[in-house]
Amino acid sequence: MKSLSVILTIMLFSILISGCFSNYLYPEPEYSNVKINSIKVTAMSFVDANSTGWDNWSGPDLYIVILDANNTQVYRSSTKWDCSASGLPYSWSLPTAFEINNLSSNYTISVYDDDSDDITSNDDLIGGYYFNFDSAKEGYPTAISIHNAAYPTKFELSVIWY
Repeated sequence: MKSLSVILTIMLFSILISGCFSNYLYPEPEYSNVKINSIKVTAMSFVDANSTGWDNWSGPDLYIVILDANNTQVYRSSTKWDCSASGLPYSWSLPTAFEINNLSSNYTISVYDDDSDDITSNDDLIGGYYFNFDSAKEGYPTAISIHNAAYPTKFELSVIWY
C-alpha cells in the first residue's frame, strides 16, 4: 500500500511539474511573417455622409484597396457590383496570398464604391483603417477583425502565420 502511495505521489508531482514547465518545453512559436488569404467586409454603411445611397439607382459596387506605409497600392480586389446590406459579408479570396514580412509595417485597408461607369464622379471611400500585424499577433489568430466602434465599416482578414 505504501508503494502505491509513493507511485501516485510521484505521478502527481510529475504532472504538476510538466504542467508548470510546458511553456518552457513547448514554447509558443515566434512567427515573423503573415499571409492574407482572404478579406471580408462584415459591416458597412449603405448610405453616404449625406444619407443618400452610394449609387443613385443601385447598391454600391465594392472593391478593397490595401496601401503600404508609403501610400503605395499593394493590393486591389475585383469589384462586386450592386451590393446590398442583405448580402453581407462580402468576401474576396486572394488568388495569390498577400505576404507581409515585417509585422510592424503599417498598412491601410479601405473599401470603395466603384463609380467607373459615371464619368462625372470619382470612386467613393466608404471606410478604412490603419493597421499592422504586430498588434494582432498574440495567439496568432487565423481571423483578424479590423474595426473601430465609432465607425460602421468592419473588415475580417483570413491569415496564415509563418
